[in-house]
Amino acid sequence: MTVNPEELEIHRKFMRPIRTRPFLAIAIPSSITVDSKTLREQTLKIGYIGRAAAIFRVEEIMIYNDGEGNPKTLHSLLSYMEVPPYLKKILVPLLPELRYAGVAPPLKTPHHVQPEFFDTRFREGVITHRQRDKCLVELGLGKKGLIYGKCPSKGSRVTVKILKEDARYYHVELVERDKIDIYWGYSVKVFGSLRHLLETQRGRETAVIVATKKGEPIHRVEEDLYKLLEYRNWAVVIFGGPYLDVDEIALRENFSLSNYVDLLINFVPRQGTINIRVEEAIIAALSILNYIKEKHFNG
Repeated sequence: MTVNPEELEIHRKFMRPIRTRPFLAIAIPSSITVDSKTLREQTLKIGYIGRAAAIFRVEEIMIYNDGEGNPKTLHSLLSYMEVPPYLKKILVPLLPELRYAGVAPPLKTPHHVQPEFFDTRFREGVITHRQRDKCLVELGLGKKGLIYGKCPSKGSRVTVKILKEDARYYHVELVERDKIDIYWGYSVKVFGSLRHLLETQRGRETAVIVATKKGEPIHRVEEDLYKLLEYRNWAVVIFGGPYLDVDEIALRENFSLSNYVDLLINFVPRQGTINIRVEEAIIAALSILNYIKEKHFNG
């Protein structure tokens, strides 16, 4: 891949996707694809969601089972998108739900492209050979990575930092993804119900926000949203499905949403259409959250 030097400089100065608190998560119901007739249409919709998550540095995509759709399809496709392209053939098995995975848009996040584009020494890899005191890692860079010391098992996906390069290898060390300073993709989790998902957010300093046209218009609660985010480590935005809103899903599960949620926000007041699709609502909500984060916490 040839990288334009001027484009590199722009990214390094103005577009470095640093990881900043509060870290963002989105929650989507398993039913989001029930109005898509074919697997190809479902793949496109899920692809737009994965792409939007990457654009706005979402670190977790949570799928909650609302009784419709197939959580496995969502999980498989979103996970497939997150895997770097040079590792897909090694790590991703051939699954029926991935038949049209090629129509999903590429993420092109820092862990998918050449390291110099985002000025990083980090890289995703897979252990290909393992001995007692060293192992080789496929990095998608033309030369293998070499790790000295204890290594994970062969076939394991790893995150490494490139220390130096010689004629044969990149010398690398293992690192934890949470220690990387720039956006490094998202994880995908599945929950058995909306209530189960909400229960897991207690105790980790999460701001829980529901995106709904029944909420307060964003301009009326912008200050409240800023104050809520100021001291939280995480913010999760929960979206409803094509036919039931989040409060209706909670009602069907027989629990009170108000016991778990901090704010219900209408991110698109006076919408000009009768409804907003989930993939569109995600872009609208995350755009505003990104603006608030940049204005108040990164400016």
